[in-house]
Amino acid sequence: MLPEFNLAPELVTGGVVMWTIMLLALVCYGLLFEAIYCRYHQINSQWVTSWLTPLQVLISSLPLLGLLGTIIGLLDTFSALGHNPGVSISDGIGKAMLTTQAGLLMSIPAMVILWKLQEQEQEQELTLAPSFEDAQGSDSDCQDDSRMQGSELDDFVNHNSSQTAKQSRDAKRHTGSKNAA
Repeated sequence: MLPEFNLAPELVTGGVVMWTIMLLALVCYGLLFEAIYCRYHQINSQWVTSWLTPLQVLISSLPLLGLLGTIIGLLDTFSALGHNPGVSISDGIGKAMLTTQAGLLMSIPAMVILWKLQEQEQEQELTLAPSFEDAQGSDSDCQDDSRMQGSELDDFVNHNSSQTAKQSRDAKRHTGSKNAA
């Protein structure tokens, strides 16, 4: 004999889709809280950055799973209505909408947390960018140096190409004089 579990009727009513929403939400929130922990303690920032896009995809799939549960519930309701016309349609639709509600309730707070993490990531990138520029020097100094280096390079190329052309002409003359002799 199997042990009896006292499960909430909503979890039984929502079926497999409700369990999938709950499991995916648990994974998403686990990753979000780990990312918050890493960001707060300033460890594993590369891991946090690499998980921001997959987390966005996973969290965005929660309402879609809820919609899938609603469609399945509505199909079951209309199927039951077709077999037994005395069945109340409002009870079936209410049960069908339960998965949409669960998907939205799980995804909205997660999207807010993810948005905050992405905002912190952008702020961190902006604070690191000026310090890198300070280490390299200001932009105007770099641009002046590159223009000066560019003009020196042009002079070098022009000088060498004119010398190469002169050497090539001299070599032809020298070869031509040997052939004539």
